[in-house]
Amino acid sequence: MTRAASDEVVAHQGRRAGIGSRLLADLIDLLAIILIAVVLLVVAAGVRSLWTGSFDVVPPPRPAREILTGLLCLAYFGYGWGLNGRTLGKILVGLRAVGEDGGDLSPSRGIARAALYILLLPGFLWVLVSHRNASIQDLVLRTAVIHDWGPGAPGPATP
Repeated sequence: MTRAASDEVVAHQGRRAGIGSRLLADLIDLLAIILIAVVLLVVAAGVRSLWTGSFDVVPPPRPAREILTGLLCLAYFGYGWGLNGRTLGKILVGLRAVGEDGGDLSPSRGIARAALYILLLPGFLWVLVSHRNASIQDLVLRTAVIHDWGPGAPGPATP
């Protein structure tokens, strides 16, 4: 890492993330969820082909598809945020969801954050007007999204 890049990491490490970096991380997460859904559809087609002899990738009917998509998003975000505050998008962008004290979220709090995120997706836009860069989900659950490039990064990692 160059000296300038290291100084940039130190300058942002631990600060609350803004809309741009959060949106980029969420777009990466959306691509990851789509990829996971496609893999699950292919696996389901493979299992179905054992009985039918035909390998057809068929999406579930609309109501079931919406429910399954919601459950997949809940599992993906809830697992990432409840495990160590990071999803694939947050890892790649250098972000982490934390409690207001800077500590990791509990698994139940990670799932609650994911559920609120799915149910109140426009609440994400509150980051644009919040002086703390907090979404509605962050305000309700007392969480924050901070710049955190991992344990080896220089600088503090508290909000």
